[in-house]
Amino acid sequence: MHSPHTDSELSDSLRWASERGSTPMFVRTVAEAAPTLDRYAQFADVRLEVDQARKIYSLLDHENALQLETPLGFNGFPPALQTRALDWLETDHPPFS
Repeated sequence: MHSPHTDSELSDSLRWASERGSTPMFVRTVAEAAPTLDRYAQFADVRLEVDQARKIYSLLDHENALQLETPLGFNGFPPALQTRALDWLETDHPPFS
C-alpha cells in the first residue's frame, strides 16, 4: 500500500496550516499491538502503515506518541502485554516504553 501524498506534499500542507494558525489534527497517543505471525494482518503491511503514520507524528514533533508492540505469535497477546495494555488504558495513555 502506498501513500497518495509524498512526504514533501504532507510537510507543505502541515506548514501551510501552521502558518495560518490552524492545527491540522489533534495528536493522539496510539499504542498498537500486532503479532508477527498474525494470519489476517500481514506483518509487513502493519509495519509499513505504522512507519507512514510515524512520519506524520514526527512532522508534528510527537514521534513518541505512536508505539508498535510486535509480540511473536499468531493471534492473541501474551499475559504481560495484556497487563501493559490494560495499565495503559487506565492512565492518560502514555506510550508503551
